[in-house]
Amino acid sequence: REALVEGIALGKGATENQIFPKGYWAHVDELDDPSFLPYDPAKAKAMLKAAGVPEGQKYEVIVPTTNVYPALAEAVKDMWKEVGIELDLRPVDSVQTAPIFYVQSDGDMLVSVFGGRADPAQTLGLLFTKGPIQNPGGHTTPEISEAIADATKPGTIEERTPAVRKAVKLVAENAMDVLLYFPEGQVAITKKVLGYTSWLSSKPEFRGVGLAKS
Repeated sequence: REALVEGIALGKGATENQIFPKGYWAHVDELDDPSFLPYDPAKAKAMLKAAGVPEGQKYEVIVPTTNVYPALAEAVKDMWKEVGIELDLRPVDSVQTAPIFYVQSDGDMLVSVFGGRADPAQTLGLLFTKGPIQNPGGHTTPEISEAIADATKPGTIEERTPAVRKAVKLVAENAMDVLLYFPEGQVAITKKVLGYTSWLSSKPEFRGVGLAKS
């Protein structure tokens, strides 16, 4: 993942083992340990063999044709080949990505970003419980579903933090999502721009932003 950040994101990004970045209240610090989910092709290959997965596995990956997705998919394809898994990359027009993968359920995987939601429990619920279109395979576990249900209960951030972080940790430990890295948003503004704030989501917010008088 470090190589992806350096080679594809030009160093403008951060590797991560979980779905929320550092600095966000849903982030679980203990998952930052380098020994958690290390890049180890030999161990991965041994685990596949121990699990009884036949050799010669091949999966179709939906790849949007814009941005860094094609280069990212090619790099990941080479890494997966090291453990004996072949990825068949299927380039698609970006506007067709959602209909093809989420609605038609074509392809086994998707290379994409997820912009997150206003509350971490919304992100967890959409991606890791059965039902939402963002989880077309319906992948979850009873323990994860229960933890996410607890994470959605109302309360202050302080009151909800333990439940939210428990769900985040379960998702990471079960490798429910393969997170590559968080891209770093680039913003260029002049000194005349006042009131602009950069958010963790990298989504621009222009309320309260204005220009200084000349």
